[in-house]
Amino acid sequence: ATARTKEANRIIKEANLAVNAGMMGWGLYIVAVGLAPLSLVQAVAAGGVGLLAYLAHRLGQARLSPAEWVGVGLATAGLVAVLAGSGTGATHGGWGRVDLAVAALAALGALAAAAGPLLRPGAGLGAAAGLFYAAGDVATKGALSGRGAILVVVLLACHGAGFVALQLGFQRGSVLATAGLSSIVNNAVPIAAGVALFGERIPPGPLGAARLGGFILVVAGAALL
Repeated sequence: ATARTKEANRIIKEANLAVNAGMMGWGLYIVAVGLAPLSLVQAVAAGGVGLLAYLAHRLGQARLSPAEWVGVGLATAGLVAVLAGSGTGATHGGWGRVDLAVAALAALGALAAAAGPLLRPGAGLGAAAGLFYAAGDVATKGALSGRGAILVVVLLACHGAGFVALQLGFQRGSVLATAGLSSIVNNAVPIAAGVALFGERIPPGPLGAARLGGFILVVAGAALL
């Protein structure tokens, strides 16, 4: 009984740490989205999938194949390139239909979750989590850009749904099948949304080339993972 109590206390402690770290990270993300283009913020975040894979390997949670090691390298190189090209972040008008985009992403997330049994264990829920989080991220940028207070409620609901889908995915599949797929969807979609919905522009010259190359490398690396 004592051993079970200690194990339960350990699990509760780790869960509290995870929630606190997640809330801190989310707060920093909101600040970043308020200060910089959504596409740039998401590209930087996407580079973290390489770190995720490396840590999963080091902690014995996953054995990386040669292709996945290439993915780690590409994602890391892409992150460096994006940071190197972050000197400017000009945006222009044409905010697009943010509300419709958020609704469409949430609907696709629900479809991905429903299709879970047809895919690799955890992959459907991982994709669903990524789509829900992406919907929340687009809603976050929209709310910070003055697109309506209702988006605050929407972004909370979307991020909540993403969190639930991710945890369910972890119970059914591997770390990379779930979090890896969630990461690429969660980051690639808002990068595209930043350009399509919020009119964000790639800076001209070498900075723009570095950022665009970084986008491509990050997405390619995440796809391999």
